[in-house]
Amino acid sequence: MECSRSNNGKLDEIQERDSPKSTMKLHDNDAPRKMNQKLSTSTHRPSRKSWLDTLGYTVRTLLLDAPLMIFFGLLVVTILIHEVGVKYYIPQLRLMRWNNKRKSKELTYYNRACEREDITTDDADDLMITEDMDAESCMKHMLKHGVSLYPNLISNETAKAAREFILERNVIEKGFFVIENENRYSFGIDVNSHPSIRQALKEISENKLLQAALTKIVGPNPAIVEFTGITALYGAADQFIHQDVLPKGSAFKFARNFVPTYSLFISLQDTTPEMGATVVCPGTHQCISAPISAICQEGGGIHVSGRSYWKSGTGALLNQQVFHRGAAHVDPQGPDRVLFILTFASRPRFGRNQVETRMIGQGGSYSLKWNQWGHTLQDFADPAKYMSQPWKTLRALGLYKPKGRDWGWDYVTVSSMRIANSDVGFGLHNLKEFATTGFTFIPDFLTPKLEEGYGWEKHLLETVIAVRTWLWENVTRVHLGYSLIMVLANLILYLCGYKKRGRAFMQCTGRLIFTHGLVVLIAVAIWYRVETSQWASNIKIGIAFKSLRSYTTTKQPGTIPLKTDVLISARFQSLSLASYRHILDVNHPGNRQWINLIESNCLNYNNLPISSKVAVANMVVFETKTSNMGRLLKQTDDSKWVVMSEKESRDQAHLSLLKRSDKTLHTVLTLLEHFLAELDVGVFRETAMHKYHIFDLLENLQDRIIGLVPEVPPGQPAKVSVNSMMKVQRFVNLPSTHATIDVRSIPGTMPEQLEPMAPYPAAWVQEEDIVDGQYRGSFNEWYRAVVTKMDANKGKINIKYFDGDKDNNLSHRSVRPYKALQMGEVVSVQVEGKYYPGRIVSLSGDDKYDIQTFDKGLSKNVPGYLVMRSYDNSESVVEGSVVEAKFQGREWFRGRIARINDDGTYDIDYDDGDQEFSVSPELVRLADDSSPCSGLDTEASTAKLLFVEEGKGL
Repeated sequence: MECSRSNNGKLDEIQERDSPKSTMKLHDNDAPRKMNQKLSTSTHRPSRKSWLDTLGYTVRTLLLDAPLMIFFGLLVVTILIHEVGVKYYIPQLRLMRWNNKRKSKELTYYNRACEREDITTDDADDLMITEDMDAESCMKHMLKHGVSLYPNLISNETAKAAREFILERNVIEKGFFVIENENRYSFGIDVNSHPSIRQALKEISENKLLQAALTKIVGPNPAIVEFTGITALYGAADQFIHQDVLPKGSAFKFARNFVPTYSLFISLQDTTPEMGATVVCPGTHQCISAPISAICQEGGGIHVSGRSYWKSGTGALLNQQVFHRGAAHVDPQGPDRVLFILTFASRPRFGRNQVETRMIGQGGSYSLKWNQWGHTLQDFADPAKYMSQPWKTLRALGLYKPKGRDWGWDYVTVSSMRIANSDVGFGLHNLKEFATTGFTFIPDFLTPKLEEGYGWEKHLLETVIAVRTWLWENVTRVHLGYSLIMVLANLILYLCGYKKRGRAFMQCTGRLIFTHGLVVLIAVAIWYRVETSQWASNIKIGIAFKSLRSYTTTKQPGTIPLKTDVLISARFQSLSLASYRHILDVNHPGNRQWINLIESNCLNYNNLPISSKVAVANMVVFETKTSNMGRLLKQTDDSKWVVMSEKESRDQAHLSLLKRSDKTLHTVLTLLEHFLAELDVGVFRETAMHKYHIFDLLENLQDRIIGLVPEVPPGQPAKVSVNSMMKVQRFVNLPSTHATIDVRSIPGTMPEQLEPMAPYPAAWVQEEDIVDGQYRGSFNEWYRAVVTKMDANKGKINIKYFDGDKDNNLSHRSVRPYKALQMGEVVSVQVEGKYYPGRIVSLSGDDKYDIQTFDKGLSKNVPGYLVMRSYDNSESVVEGSVVEAKFQGREWFRGRIARINDDGTYDIDYDDGDQEFSVSPELVRLADDSSPCSGLDTEASTAKLLFVEEGKGL
């Protein structure tokens, strides 16, 4: 029974298992176990197919997708560079171009010739900055002398370590050329090249007095434009006297076009005069032309060491327009003289709603490693943090700066300035050298050959076009080849039965669209950033690197300033000019005398009654014109210097007295002058609001503060904007602290018993004046003429004779104020094509004269403009006078009178070393600066500097 039961049970079990219901139950129970086994297998044991797919994607990305994207990206970058170059870079070069028209129209000073008396001191002790001086005193000291000595800028330990490093690197680094290069080394220093360099920079930046002085002199956190070391070995010769920045880039003469730069020379050892302590001519930064260079060369300069030594760690801060030279090292026992040089400039105005109208001065070497441009003193103080790669290079290219930092002068901007003006390192001979080497990252076959008429601008543009064209052609070929290969590969797979592989073509196309689209989006974002930048906006409307709204022409006759004149110019009245706001008052002799007069008469001026104020103002003007032999000149919109009217002179005296008598008024009026000046050169200067409405508002506000009522012709309303006047009345409630002067009601101004006298005959000549002009500036033949142009930029006069002939670029000595012909005067008159001397015997009226010649009888009714006068110049020419003479009767050259012979002829020593004897007086004319102590002229000095172009600033 048991067995039967067992068998029957097993049978039942088999039947149950074989039934459909049982089978389904079995599968249901096994399914989770099989799924878990599958998941476990896929997690812990990857399939070969998955691994190969990952490898394939990686290889394809690295060897195919990435190269295609990079190749395409290079094309897009080149297109961007070309578009930015054509639309902005080349227009910027044209805005930066400094030509003769701009020199005459954007002038802020004049072509001032300096003499020995303009050197401010012969004692190096006067150049030392002392502990009791504040920043304001340091600023005035620099304006006066152009040289200041700051003691203890770096410690002896730091100086010693930096000196050893520079001496080690002299033979390793690629150096810059310097004047008298033999036995001298010079190279650009990398800020991160040695711990001693970083420590020296830190100590300089932490010197509180120097930092405060630099803020006053240059502006806060100045830009660095030079960082170099110079070594003079025993046997180094004297350099010739020179300026590091040429007069054509003078920040005094063109204050709105060039930034002043200052070099800090730090001695790294005690330096005696015999070791080559730098020689300077204090005060010569104000000089534009001869003869000061020759005076300094012949002994007018002083060693910064004085009679002892230049102490280690002491820095000589030089305005780069001061005449100076590296002295000879003649001490065989003395160590090598090593200098550590850092040059500062005002930071560029590249921020939002700002425009930079100025450039770096021309002619300087600016020895700075290219990837250190764009930085400021604060960056140099901590180079490990702010001047590491790649950020240092991006900053130098003007592409990026950290948040909260300031822009310095970047390499692209500075090189553009130099390209635009063929400045040092970017002349045509430099272009020829560059054309043979080209950019190191561009193959030679893509560098265009230099052809006749090519300049930097065209060569760079042709290079970009050549690279773009080559990239366009090859990117097109590569992408067409890639597309063709993908089409053929997918076609073959499809024909072989791998139909699912047809999806690969769409995947490749999608990857191309994604990667290339990403490049295009980045390029569009960059282009948008450029298009909307302040830099691009300033170039598009033509205000970048251009100081004036437009060139206007005034009808007022211009003149050429003299040292004794008082110069009033709104172009210096800007806070952005830092210390140069004060340069006229500190450096121009006539303005210094004017300030002395003002200060001696300003006590309680603001509390005086009207009549007393008028009397004081008139007295100041009168004293200026008589005792100081000066005129009050103002600068017009077209840069002419014109003589101020009687009313304008009195108003200017009143304004100056008012400012000196009240500090609050001085501050308010100074700010108003700044705002008015910014309307002329600011970023919004082309808008109607700035041209008219705001200008009228500020001028009316200024008039109300100083208590002046504008003079208007009888019966005519004052030219004042109604809206502006309403704004003044509404927003300005000025207390009546002093009486208003209505100058229209003041009779008489200047005493008439004394007539002001000019310092020499043509000193006060103006445009449109009738003069006697010396024909060709050389012959002793003087004819009636009219002055057509007084060029303050060149210091020259253009005239037109009454018979139609013209003479240009005459000196003051070739022009005399015209005086009417007098009865009995000895003159010359033309008879039968030749001039014969005679005497005026009758005045016929209507400017006609009867002249009795000594050889040809009587000439009747001779027009006055055909009468020739002669003047005796013999008293003006003395031995040592600087003259210009026609060498061998052919071409004018500059020289000195070596001897005056008994027969009236001259022996001449020419500046180039030649000599000539018994030269006829008709072939000799006085040079512009003809005193016996005069010397080389500006052009000669400039030519000599350009001859040694690569080492001008050292």
